[in-house]
Amino acid sequence: MLKRNLFKAVILMLLLVLSGCGKEADIKSNTVTFTDADGTVLYTEQVEYGASATAPEAPTREGYLFTNWDKEFANITGDITITAQYKDNQVYLAGSFNDWSTTLLTPTENSIVSVTIELSEGTYTFKVTQGGTWYGNDAT
Repeated sequence: MLKRNLFKAVILMLLLVLSGCGKEADIKSNTVTFTDADGTVLYTEQVEYGASATAPEAPTREGYLFTNWDKEFANITGDITITAQYKDNQVYLAGSFNDWSTTLLTPTENSIVSVTIELSEGTYTFKVTQGGTWYGNDAT
């Protein structure tokens, strides 16, 4: 009797195990969170294991230019936080006329930056930067 009950239990366990065969395995879902530089959550998405996430529209930040995201978001294999990266988009002027002191220029409503400097006659060297890249020129 004990052997018979043990045999029934083994058969029942085999049936339970085999009944799960042929079904799709559960696909692991991962959380992908896109944040701004200050940590504000911009977008959260559930992504299947190995799939790619879809980035939200590029965020904006006063005085900065969005450059990219800090991590790749293809082939997601775990929960991940991806943060927006920026570079300074301010316009600065420096030159021999002001001992190379950096002066912040403020754009007008239509994003035009201009400056008027009274100079005595002579040759001056200056540089202008936007987005961290300096551009130079000689002016007389």
